[in-house]
Amino acid sequence: MEFLEVKIRKATPDDAGSISHIWEVVCAERIYTAVSTPFTAKQESEYISSLSEREGIFVAEFNNKIVGFLSLDLWSKVIDSLLPDIFGKIREFDKNVTLINTIFLKYATNEKEHLELESMRDLNIQGINVKYNFATFELFKLVKENGFKFYVWGLLFNRSIQKFLKMNYKGQSVDAMMSNFPDRLVRLRNEIQNN
Repeated sequence: MEFLEVKIRKATPDDAGSISHIWEVVCAERIYTAVSTPFTAKQESEYISSLSEREGIFVAEFNNKIVGFLSLDLWSKVIDSLLPDIFGKIREFDKNVTLINTIFLKYATNEKEHLELESMRDLNIQGINVKYNFATFELFKLVKENGFKFYVWGLLFNRSIQKFLKMNYKGQSVDAMMSNFPDRLVRLRNEIQNN
C-alpha cells in the first residue's frame, strides 16, 4: 500500500491565492459550505492577517501544491453574513414563521456589526438568543433599543437566573429564558413576583 505524503502547515498571507481558488470550487458545488460567495485572494489575505495567535488557517500540501485548508477562527470581520443564506431560505418557505438568531460571541460585545442587526431587520428575525455568560446588560439594552426580543440560554445557577429575571430596561424584560432546571426558574420567578 502506498501512502501519499501530505504536509500540513499554518497558512500565511502568501497562500491566499491558492486558498481562494479552493474556495471558488467549494462554493460553486454548494455542498460542503453555507458560504455563497468565495473570498478573493485579497480578502483571504486580509482574513489570514486578521487572525489572532489562537486562530489560524492550516493548509494541506501535496507535491508542493495546496490541495485543501482548514480554518479555525473565533470571528472575522472579513466574513460576510450567513444570515441571508440560512434565514433567507426559511423566509422564502414561510414568511410568517418566528425566527430567532442564536449568536455565539467570542466575548461580550455590544458592537452592532457583530450582531448583524440590519440583516436581522431585513429578514424579519424577531430576536436574539445569547448564552447567559455573554448576556450583559449593555447587550440587552442594545437589543431592546433596536426593537428585538432578547432570549437567554444555558441558565443553571440561582444567581444567574435571578439576575435575568430582574433585568429591566425602560419597562422591558428578558423575553425568554432556557434552563436545564425549569422548576428552579419557575420557583425563583414566583418568589420575585410575590415580593
